[in-house]
Amino acid sequence: MRRVKTKHDFNGECWLGFERLTCVPIQTKMIRDGMFTRDEKQWVKDHNRRCLEKLEPYLRDDKRALRWLKREAERGLGISPTGPGGISIDWD
Repeated sequence: MRRVKTKHDFNGECWLGFERLTCVPIQTKMIRDGMFTRDEKQWVKDHNRRCLEKLEPYLRDDKRALRWLKREAERGLGISPTGPGGISIDWD
């Protein structure tokens, strides 16, 4: 547990929040861009960047895993319009 800042003061009360114990990147291509608020999108990006910073030193010898982690940390939300070979997925 740790102290957290809240959006509002709430009469000066001290609020506690949870600290993440695991560091697992979120696969962003599985997220529909329109379903998240701007703050939620930023949280996912920040989370994946934090995972990259924490895990990169442990993955220096595993180039494949490090490449995947970097790609996930830098990727935007949502699936790209077309995949390999021009394949597209229509979610509607």
